[in-house]
Amino acid sequence: MAERKNMGGYEGEERRRSKRIKKPYIIRFQIKPHAEAKASLTGWDMVAVLDLGSGGTLFYYNKKIAEGSSVDLKINFSKNDEPMICGGEVLRVEPTGCAEIFLIAVRFDDIKEDDKKIINKVAEALHSRASQI
Repeated sequence: MAERKNMGGYEGEERRRSKRIKKPYIIRFQIKPHAEAKASLTGWDMVAVLDLGSGGTLFYYNKKIAEGSSVDLKINFSKNDEPMICGGEVLRVEPTGCAEIFLIAVRFDDIKEDDKKIINKVAEALHSRASQI
C-alpha cells in the first residue's frame, strides 16, 4: 500500500511515480486563455515551487485559480539553457490560512519526454547528494 502524505491538507494515498525536487525553484507560469480568447489572462507570473517532479508541481500563489484550469509553465534549471515549456492542469487549490494565498497543485499534461528525463535526472542527483550528507 502506498504511503499516506499530508501536503497542504491532502490526506490521500501517495500516487507520485517519480522523485520530487524539494529544493525551491523559481518558475514562470500563466493561465491559458480559453479557446476564444486571443491572449493570456494574467501574463507570466513568477512563483517559487515547493516541489517539482516529472508529473507536476506544487506552489503558493496570491490568487485563487479555478480547479481544472489549464496553465503553461516555464521551468529552467540553468541560466545557460532554454527553459522547458510545458502545459498542465490545476488539480487542487487550497487556502493556506493566509489571506489571498493559495496552495496550487498542477499535473503536467503536455510535457516532452526529454524534459521529464531532465527533471528526473535533477531530482535523482539532489536525492543522491542528500543521502551522502
